[in-house]
Amino acid sequence: MTPSLETNSEAVAPVAIGMIKEPLKVSGALPPGYFEVTSIIGREYPTMQLSELMNSPRRDEFIRDLAIIVSERGVVFFRNQKDLTVSMQKEFIDLLGRLSGKPETSGIHIHPLLEGKRDVGINDAGDVDDHISVISSKLTRKLHLASRYTFASKGWHSDMTFEHVPSDYAILKMRKVPPTGGDTIWASGYEMYDRLSAPYRRFLEGLTAKHANPDFQAAAAR
Repeated sequence: MTPSLETNSEAVAPVAIGMIKEPLKVSGALPPGYFEVTSIIGREYPTMQLSELMNSPRRDEFIRDLAIIVSERGVVFFRNQKDLTVSMQKEFIDLLGRLSGKPETSGIHIHPLLEGKRDVGINDAGDVDDHISVISSKLTRKLHLASRYTFASKGWHSDMTFEHVPSDYAILKMRKVPPTGGDTIWASGYEMYDRLSAPYRRFLEGLTAKHANPDFQAAAAR
């Protein structure tokens, strides 16, 4: 049984960027019932329902803690979400950022391909929403974004790092999955960096990277 989340509490105020002088710490408000997927990255809450968190009087307190946990663990999994609507999903991802200190000028990211204008439905009814990025093989073929590589490992990436203001959090909801395969694999960039030799780390720290995505530019022009 999922622990009850209906306990009264005052709302947690967003953290002003200029006030953050050290890493945020969890309050311990979230109910127990999770396990670490690996020692390095990932946490799973097998029974927690995000809709219950969103409808709880302690919503802001819970979601602020989740924002910190996602930042610390890299990725967090929630199984079998029953009542998580699209609007609730958008509000949830916005709250993750606002309650952990994102600028007031930042909202929900709009995908550079403007999928809403390409009639890419976010559900079976065909509704469109530019805030929702639909990942599908049909869309990939339509925009000629199919991988040019033999190995899927060439697809390792961090989302939207080429944006002037990259996203701080992202949420992925699986709607249709194949009976086998299609797994999304996660890795920790922090762990990769820590495993480099000290001389190589010093070498990288002296470099500047320029991020771009010419594939998106070409697809947007079609």
